[in-house]
Amino acid sequence: MSKVPTRSPTHRDLELDRLAGLGMEVEELGADGPIDVDAMLDLAADRGKPVSHYYAAAALAAEVELASGRPAKVIVCAGKCQAWGALPVLDRVAELWEERRDRKQTLFDVGVRSCLDRCD
Repeated sequence: MSKVPTRSPTHRDLELDRLAGLGMEVEELGADGPIDVDAMLDLAADRGKPVSHYYAAAALAAEVELASGRPAKVIVCAGKCQAWGALPVLDRVAELWEERRDRKQTLFDVGVRSCLDRCD
């Protein structure tokens, strides 16, 4: 059983049927290999949805592999932590990534998990 924070939720989780639909889009995107941040941002922009929603779906999609290999990786819990602000955190992480890309600074990978087991 995954843990949850002891404080009251501050946000609403995405509905599971919505996550499932987004997960299918993410799985299609990753059919040829690991998905990098640029590809995830492009998908979100193309479909007019927040990138955080696609990352939350990726956290639940067992077949999806997110690209890894940069010197640093930001990992966000996108499972139960949605109720405590994980989606806005993911959107902000994506914004920071784009800012760094545009300034030609060192980039980082973005990872998601359904639970980081750190609520205590």
